[in-house]
This record gives sequence, structure tokens and C-alpha cells, in this order.
Amino acid sequence: ASLQNHHNVTLRMLAWEEHARRGLHFFSWSEGFVCTGRDTTPPEGWLEDVLDRSRFSFTTTEVDGVTVHHTEGVEASLVASDQPDAVGYIRMAFHHGPLVAIDLEAVGTAGEKDKAFVHHLAMSMLPPILPRLVDVEARWSPEGWPEDTPLPDACMEGMDRLLDAWQGLTLNEGMLGGRLKAEVLTNLEHGLVMNDGWLDGSDMDRIIETLTSLGGTEDEAVFAAAMLVARMDVGGGIIDTRGELLERDEGALLVTKGASLNAIMGALWTEHHEDGLVGLGVEGDDLEAILASVDGRPKSFGAFLRGLDDARAAARREARFPHRRGRLNGPLGITHDLVLTGLLDGGGRAQKAACDRHDDVEAAAAAWAWLLAADRNTGQEWHFEPVARDRGGAWSTAARSLIEAGSALLDNDDDEHRDAFTTALAELAATMGVNAP
Repeated sequence: ASLQNHHNVTLRMLAWEEHARRGLHFFSWSEGFVCTGRDTTPPEGWLEDVLDRSRFSFTTTEVDGVTVHHTEGVEASLVASDQPDAVGYIRMAFHHGPLVAIDLEAVGTAGEKDKAFVHHLAMSMLPPILPRLVDVEARWSPEGWPEDTPLPDACMEGMDRLLDAWQGLTLNEGMLGGRLKAEVLTNLEHGLVMNDGWLDGSDMDRIIETLTSLGGTEDEAVFAAAMLVARMDVGGGIIDTRGELLERDEGALLVTKGASLNAIMGALWTEHHEDGLVGLGVEGDDLEAILASVDGRPKSFGAFLRGLDDARAAARREARFPHRRGRLNGPLGITHDLVLTGLLDGGGRAQKAACDRHDDVEAAAAAWAWLLAADRNTGQEWHFEPVARDRGGAWSTAARSLIEAGSALLDNDDDEHRDAFTTALAELAATMGVNAP
């Protein structure tokens, strides 16, 4: 078969396999077939022929006496000086001197039926053992990574494992570039990774600029940036395209390529929404009130952030009162909160809350007291047992006084009206038989 196919670069070597097993080396190319004995140095012209017959288009450049064969997407000077770049490349250093570099974008164009370059190379020599004549390494660092800082060992080791799989033909060549970059990005030890780029996390403006490129408003970008920085302060993690956070104690914070601004905000909302609000300049009583009003993750972050101005205004109105909603316990707290809800959010919302299921008779009585005081009791009797209505009726006059004092305080934000509200609340507490706050 070898003699019959002597014109075939690969098949002509079949007759010499036994000799190769005994330590001899053979090189086959379009212009010849040579045995170099135990010397692994290929004959002149062999490498150039192999490159010409590959699916890649190479340019040959001399750099300080070193021959560099490289594809269009990589600079020969970088290959010669062994420096990474933002595109990335496979660097092959042949033991007899020449360098071959294939940029990762070109590597990624391989189809499922395309023969891997290393297979093409190995099938032009016998035995087909590439490490005897060439060292294969990958060079890539994300945009933004400091030029004078080497990648962590875990990044280099991960790329080496992938190259071993590629040379062993267990990793498709078309997937190699993406896998190499992913291996680097997931093994970086600190900082923020987005869109195959790296940020050290100290420059908020750069983070906001990067997030803005994902779409959304400036407020959304600022909100997300503040949460990302807060997350980096406590640990790394991976934010996926579904808006979920895979936590990890060490490593960079990685935003999966393709993740939207909404996905980022959703992944970090639970633990860091307060940091996001602070990043937007919300603080003090405004912050406290907005946090108190937040009930789970917003369905629309855009709507939530657009409503912050209204929320701040509402927070300032609620801040006029001595106690915020949710701070007082028992029946006094229930009536107090219904009074504030009616004054701040409208009687309809307060009425709905008052008619919800109650834990006990006292809670029902406190709600009924507000319904009577606000003249919203008509048709609502069926929600309440007679004993609750009787007890609530006894409290309703004091509850009405609290509503009137609260309405006056909203119109006149001063100490006199605040004291009047406090007095009315104490009178309601006395009527209910509980301690005044």
C-alpha cells in the first residue's frame, strides 16, 4: 500500500512504521521523503510545505533572526517576544528554531469535518509524536490585564490541559479558542470579568462604562456597578445569563458573556440591593424608608429605578411621622400602620389591608377601629366577628383623632404638629390598654 501510494504524503510512510518503532524518524512532504535517523530535526522545506497544505494562510516574517510563520490575526513581534495579546494565539516553538503562531479567531473557524492542525502536522512525520520536535503553548490575556503581570498558575495549567486534549484529538479545534479563554477567565484570582475583559474593580467609572454597553439606562448601570463592587468586597462568583449567582469564596467576579444588565441586577439583588441604592446616592431616612418598602425582587428593575424619585418623596413624607410602618407591635401597631397607609398611599390600599385575614381578635379589632375612623366600614362587616367589631368600635374615636393629627402633620411639618400626633397615639394606646411607644 505504501509503494502503490508513494505519491501520497501520509500513506508513503506505512512501510517504515517498524523502523520508526526502533527509534528512527521520517518526514514526508510534497518535495520529498527523508529519514533523519535518531535526529528529530526536520529537513529544510518540510515545515513550510506542511503549513502550505494546512487550512490556514501563513505569512513568514523574520524577527531578530527568528523565522515566524503566523496567521493574519497575530503580530510576529509578539510571537517572537512570547507576549500575549487580546486576540490570543497558539504558539508552536520548534526545537530547530522556527516559530508558528495561529490566532485564536482563525482556530475557531474550524468546522466539525476539518482536520485538526496538529493532526495534519503529525501525519507528515513518523512516529507522529509532536513533543519530540515542538513545544505547543497558548498565549492570551483578557483586555485590561496588566502587561507586566503574568497570569496566575491556574490559568496556565488550565490552558495546558486543553492543549493536551487538542493534541490528543479529544477536543474539537473549533472549540479550542473559546475554551482557552474561558479557562483563563474562570481562574483569575481577583477583579471583575465582563465581555472577555478584566477590570481591577477600583475604577467605578470604567465599570459603569462597560455596563452601559450592555444596554439599559445610566441609573441601571450605576446601580449594577455599585452592587458588583460590593460583591467583590466579600468574594467572587459567576453571574450566568439567567440572572443567578454561583458563589465562590475566591477568584474574580465573572459575568458570563451574554448576560444582560437585568441578569446582573437580578443575581445580586438579594444581598446587595442596599449597596446599589447607596451607589445612586440614596441615603439616610430615604434609604431606610425605601428598604422598608421593598418587597422582594422587582419584576422590572427599570421601573423600580424610575420610581426612586417618587419613592424618595414618599419616604420624606413618611419621615415626618415619629414611627415608621412596621416598627410598632400589637393592635396599636396595626392601627398606626393603617393610619399611615391611608394617609400616604390612599384609603383603598389601607382598606384592602384592613380586610385581610387577621391572626387574632385584637388584630381584627384594631383593623375595624381604623375602618370606622376612616368611614370605610360599610359592607365590610362580614370580614369581622361581632366581638372584634365591638372592641374596635370602642377604639375608633381615638383612631379618628390619630387620623386627624396625621393629616395635619402632613400639611404642617413642624414640632407642634408632630407632638400632637404623638399625643394622639398615646391616647389610642391608653384606650387599647397598651403602653405608649
